Amino acid sequence: MNQVSLTRTLTLMLILCLAVLAFALPVSAQDETALPIWQAANEIQNQLFEAQQTLLSASSQAQQAIDEIRAAQAIYAANVQPTLASIAPDAETSVSSAFADSLAAAASGDAAAYAFSSSLIWTNLLDASYAAVLNALTAGDQAAASDWLRVREYRQATKYTLVDDPAAQAVARLQAGGGNLDDVIVTVSNDLRATYTFRLRDALSKLGDAVDQDFTTRSASWAGRISGYASILHDDFVAKRGEEESAALTGALSDLETAARQGDLAALGALDEQIGTLLANYQPVELTAEEIDQRAQLLYLFIDLVQVEYTRGVHNGQITIPIEIQEATSFRNQAAALFEELRPSMGASDAEATDQLDAHLDSLKSAIADVDTPEHVQTLSAQALDLAKQALKIEADLTDVTASFTIIDSMLKDLRTAALAGDYAAAERKRLEAYAILDAGIEQRLRGFAPEVAAEVESMFWQGLSDDRPGLAVLLANQASAGEVEAGLDHLNQAMADGQAALNVASSAPEAIVGNAAVIVFREGLEAVLILASLLAGMRTAESLRYRRSLVLGAGLALVGAVITWLVFSSILAALISLGERLEAVVSLVAIAVLLLITNWFFHKTYWVGWMANFHTQKSKILGGAAIVGPSVGLIILGFTSVYREVFETVLFLQSLVLDAGAAVVMEGVVIGLAATAVVGFLTFRLQVRLPYKRMLVFTGILIGAVLVTMVGNTVHVWQVVGWLPITPISGVYLPYWLGRWFGIFATWQGILLQIASAVFVIGSYFWAERLSQSKRKAHAQPPQRDVALNGAVAKSES
Repeated sequence: MNQVSLTRTLTLMLILCLAVLAFALPVSAQDETALPIWQAANEIQNQLFEAQQTLLSASSQAQQAIDEIRAAQAIYAANVQPTLASIAPDAETSVSSAFADSLAAAASGDAAAYAFSSSLIWTNLLDASYAAVLNALTAGDQAAASDWLRVREYRQATKYTLVDDPAAQAVARLQAGGGNLDDVIVTVSNDLRATYTFRLRDALSKLGDAVDQDFTTRSASWAGRISGYASILHDDFVAKRGEEESAALTGALSDLETAARQGDLAALGALDEQIGTLLANYQPVELTAEEIDQRAQLLYLFIDLVQVEYTRGVHNGQITIPIEIQEATSFRNQAAALFEELRPSMGASDAEATDQLDAHLDSLKSAIADVDTPEHVQTLSAQALDLAKQALKIEADLTDVTASFTIIDSMLKDLRTAALAGDYAAAERKRLEAYAILDAGIEQRLRGFAPEVAAEVESMFWQGLSDDRPGLAVLLANQASAGEVEAGLDHLNQAMADGQAALNVASSAPEAIVGNAAVIVFREGLEAVLILASLLAGMRTAESLRYRRSLVLGAGLALVGAVITWLVFSSILAALISLGERLEAVVSLVAIAVLLLITNWFFHKTYWVGWMANFHTQKSKILGGAAIVGPSVGLIILGFTSVYREVFETVLFLQSLVLDAGAAVVMEGVVIGLAATAVVGFLTFRLQVRLPYKRMLVFTGILIGAVLVTMVGNTVHVWQVVGWLPITPISGVYLPYWLGRWFGIFATWQGILLQIASAVFVIGSYFWAERLSQSKRKAHAQPPQRDVALNGAVAKSES
């Protein structure tokens, strides 16, 4: 190769290398800037954590920590800062300022000051994300809103409470073309405010623990979190608590920062309590009455379970079962978290009881940490429970089994974990604990409403259903394989799910609801047709034609009244819907009263005849000019009142069916009943066909009797669910669940006896009415005894 060729070759190689470098560098930069926002935020957090670990190490290396902070800063500058500077400049300034403070703290080797500043970096990023999400939604950039929404924190999930993500779900619906922008913004804001309020209160609790343990750096870190979360919530706090409280909070937070940077644990402890007091009545999102009730029931349960678990784990001043103490601590912490959520509502109701409950929860925490006597913990739990009820003004709902199912599910998960780890003794303890909660209330209710499911659940906790399906007691005693334990748990969980479904206020089968509605509407419609036909009889002359029209107009207005009455009742029920099952219990009782009235009128022919005679008397007075109003107006009123009575009874009864299955299902039955009534009306008025009305009334009366018995069974079931009637299962009787859904038949003595009583009432009413009718016929057929005697005397005298 000559020199020229070599030179060309080297030149080409150099150009090629430069080209590679030219392309490689932009790609590298592009890769760095191409990080998604959420991933960049996570990388920043990781780098900041590494820097803190470096500062805390025995051979603290300030320069290495500075390098790690600069790495985090570079990720921020390349991936986050440009966007933030344009859409949330205030948040961007806060983040940059916190980075500068972190670098200064690291340069001086001040771990506490760095811990505070690095926490501010993260919480300022959360604040920036909050602003960016709302900005993107307002601008119509839903994809950007979804990306920014991934830079957030969540409420702490525990094994007893699950965390939903309503903000992300709302944005996703908006992206899919559903939802309203204003509603989505409200949902996102509420979710984030509630989350960061929870995190703020949790950080206050963690700061108190760190101060108690003399952890200076950890205390500073939590203080930084508190300052950052409070900054996120600042505007909402001002709006809800006012300028005065906001100024006090701002001052306390400023003092908190000073104390944290100086490592003043005593001041941090005092400020922790002060800030907690200032936040006590702040509610980021107003809870509904239903949400307050649900949280109250969980609070009661958690407070009670503290002493249950603690008593099992301590004996003679010694911890004998550590896992029980962990459970007691977990339940206490859950109770404290729920208390903080409910505190604004409780404080508004009874501030003194609320403060005392706060102190009792703290005392429980200390008692558990000090391994106090079980008796003292039991006393504290009982007092705390009474204080919670006093402040909330909500009684413990022993019928609400949702919380108990949640706890049992958690314990079964712990059982699974222990068994898979080979710790069969711990798994057996969890089985017994879960069964104890089941036995305390759920099982008795299951035996009444779903005895087959109760038997299956009981069997799967103990011996099992067969050799092929052994129960947990057998599996754990035999130290079965992981797969066998998993299979046993799956069977039990399925049975528990069936039980939970059965214990809800089970709606009747839709077909049964449709049938009941159709029967009632047709029956009352048939009576209305007969009344109207009777009143129109004899009004066939040309002169009385306009009077017939007045009667028909009145009947038509009664139908309009039916619609208005339906709307009024629906509005009333909608206003009372927060009463839940209790509302259904009351309305169902009213529906039974309506059915009893209907059956009474049907069987007691005297009432029917008297009612019809009353209508004809009024008609005669109106046509004879004896009424206060004119004939046309009088007949309109008569037509209206004669039909509206049937309409009112029908609408009133149907409300209980609406609460059971919903308006759509009930309307199907209404349409069927109206169609049948329209056919009868057409045949009667238009074609003048004489139908077998008596047989039709008898047949529909029998159907109404069946509806009454079903309604009684369902109403007893609802009353037992809400705790207004006791539950006494019929031992050895196992009824299929479909009998309850279709006919309201459940295997409890209360339900069966009251259904029998209602059937006896219906049948007894019929025979009593028949006996009265026969007596009257005999009385009319025979002359009075005194007349017979008088006739006999006359005959003798004549002879």
